[in-house]
Amino acid sequence: MLERTLEEIRNLDTIEVRIDAYSPNGAGRVTLEDGCLQIPEVMPDERVRIEILDERSDAPILEGRPLEILDASEHRRDPLCDRNDICRGCQLRHATVDEELRLKEQFVREAVEAELEPEHLPAIERVTPWPISRGDAFRMHMELTYRRAGDDFELGWSSDQTDVVVPMSTCPALTTATQRLVSYVETALQGLASSPPDRDDELDGDTIGLRSISVVSPTFGRGLIDVQFAGEVEAPLSEQIESTSLATFVDMLLDELPDDVGVVLSASETQEIVKLPERIDLPLAGLQIE
Repeated sequence: MLERTLEEIRNLDTIEVRIDAYSPNGAGRVTLEDGCLQIPEVMPDERVRIEILDERSDAPILEGRPLEILDASEHRRDPLCDRNDICRGCQLRHATVDEELRLKEQFVREAVEAELEPEHLPAIERVTPWPISRGDAFRMHMELTYRRAGDDFELGWSSDQTDVVVPMSTCPALTTATQRLVSYVETALQGLASSPPDRDDELDGDTIGLRSISVVSPTFGRGLIDVQFAGEVEAPLSEQIESTSLATFVDMLLDELPDDVGVVLSASETQEIVKLPERIDLPLAGLQIE
C-alpha cells in the first residue's frame, strides 16, 4: 500500500511505486488510502517509474503508464511483440506462461471461495492446454474484426482502447495453426473484386454486411471458421447471400481450406453449417479428446 491519497497522486507527473497485486483485468495495482493506481504491463513486487494519466478524475481509480521497470519480477519475459501500444490485446504478454496460468487459477479460486465454505472447496486442476508452438504461443482462438477501408479492407484484432485494426496472421500469441487459419481468411478476402460491406455501413433492406470472423484451431490444420454477418439476416444464410461478394468469399474459403477445417455462417441467433471438419482433436488435461 502507498500511503498517499488520490488527490496527492493526481497532482504528480511521475512517481516510483512498488506494485501490490494484479487487478482483475491483468494490470498491476497499487493500493492508495482512498483508491488505487492501475498500471498495465507491470507485475506484483516490481518497482516501476510511471506517468500519471488523469483520465477518470471522478473515479477512485487512477491510471498510470509504465516508463521504466526499475526492479523486474522473475516472472517477466520478452513479449516477442512490438505492436502492444496499438494492439492491447494481451494483458499478460509480458508474463511467463506459468505466471499467467497461476493468475487465472487464482481468479477462479477467489470466485469459488466467495460462494463456498472452505470445507466444500474442490481441488483445482489446471486444464488449460499447454503451449504447442514456439514454446510460448498458446492462443487457439481469435475473434477477427472486419472493416471495409475504401476498396480495401482491414481484418484483425481491435480493442476498446484503440481504433486500430491489428493484423493477426503473424501474431506471436497465436499458435501456428491458428495463424494459418487467419491467413486463409485474409487470402479469400484479398481475392474479391470489391470488399463486402461491414457492420457500420448502411445495411438497408436485403443488404448484408460482414461483421467479424472467428477462427479456432486446437491442433495444426484442424479447426473451425465462423463467418458472422450483420444486417437483417434470415435462414438459410447461404441462400440469402447468393449473388453477393459474401457468397464469393465463402466459396473461395471453402475451395482453399483443407478437409479437416469446418465453416459455419452465423447471424444473431441463426447459424448454418456449410462444411463439417473431418474431425477435431483437442489436447486437454492430459487427454486427447476427438
